[in-house]
Amino acid sequence: GKTFFSVDNLNPLNLKFIVENDIDTLIGSPVQISSLLDIQKQTGTDLPALKTIIMGGSPPSQKLVERIQENSSARIYNSYGSTESGHIAIYEITNKNALAELDDAKKTEILKPLTEWQSKYETPTS
Repeated sequence: GKTFFSVDNLNPLNLKFIVENDIDTLIGSPVQISSLLDIQKQTGTDLPALKTIIMGGSPPSQKLVERIQENSSARIYNSYGSTESGHIAIYEITNKNALAELDDAKKTEILKPLTEWQSKYETPTS
């Protein structure tokens, strides 16, 4: 398993925490990841441990994918799911033309279902 670190307001201290704790996976909306890149550029911070970026909530633009690739060698994924159930499907978009290829092909099966993840819901007992 992995440790989950969540923030509601991105700032340079969050970036420092990510670096100091060797966080290797970021999950957020394209707007959140874009904001993180802005802070990274402002502070000149490198994220050497970063291996994976997963975005959901809205599709990332090709420009954002290119910005990520300019600042990191992390693999980039677009995910689909809900707050309640987590990621249901995911598609790797690290390839520079992956988003354009999907648009051009008009594929119906854009995202691959995740088979290795499990969600567990429990009702608290009093």
